[in-house]
Amino acid sequence: MIAITGRGKSDKITFLIYDDNFELQFIQPYTPELNDPSIEGITDSRGKGRPTFRPFGITSDEDNIYIANHTKTGIYDINDYSFKGLLPIMSFFNTHQILKKDNIMYVANTNQNSIGIHNLDDGSSFFKFLPAKSHCNSLFYSDDLYYVLHNRKLKPSEFYKGDTKIAECGKCCHNIIVDKDFYTIDTSKHELVINDERYFIHKGFNRGLQKTGNKLLVGNDDKNGTASVFIFNLDTRTFENRINIGLLDKITDIKCI
Repeated sequence: MIAITGRGKSDKITFLIYDDNFELQFIQPYTPELNDPSIEGITDSRGKGRPTFRPFGITSDEDNIYIANHTKTGIYDINDYSFKGLLPIMSFFNTHQILKKDNIMYVANTNQNSIGIHNLDDGSSFFKFLPAKSHCNSLFYSDDLYYVLHNRKLKPSEFYKGDTKIAECGKCCHNIIVDKDFYTIDTSKHELVINDERYFIHKGFNRGLQKTGNKLLVGNDDKNGTASVFIFNLDTRTFENRINIGLLDKITDIKCI
């Protein structure tokens, strides 16, 4: 299954579920409990606010799907997608990606320049503080926690494994996947990055990256009201398809669950 969050064209949508052939399976409508009026009037370092309902980060475990919206994280049953409540953790305005690994929920507190590390068993929390204006937006876990410092065009985006910088790449980067290869999106240049290789995606705003088999799923909104997922074939090193996400005009996250 593929879960996608973003901004609905006409109705507020919490998330969409597609099968592996990108046939739409389920629409999770507006979840009023996830709406976050507490962030009204708050702005980022550029003076820009955000809608009170802007579902963003997606993560999952064997029982649940979790959806982040600012200071709230909604819990949904992974089988029937029913809303089960809110996760009792501390997060902030403009939360981006979240990631659950075992009993730990990692949260990219993008506006706060930190990563929240929340133990869901004992309720304890730790915050890893990052440089000012680093705009940490993306998380990934394999042998350790990986994360992206977007850096707001002030300098190249930086990629970390734990406390160790592993790469610098482009500007305004989103997403990270690390296996035998390194993958990210250089949003400023509209390019998919695989190690030292670059592939033009499409003009607009590129965000959202998942790997499934020999394919990469890459999110795009063309800034004209059309959200799409581009399918990249890792064997042929070409984009082989573009899937229109007709109910959204902006994608915030994509996750295979």
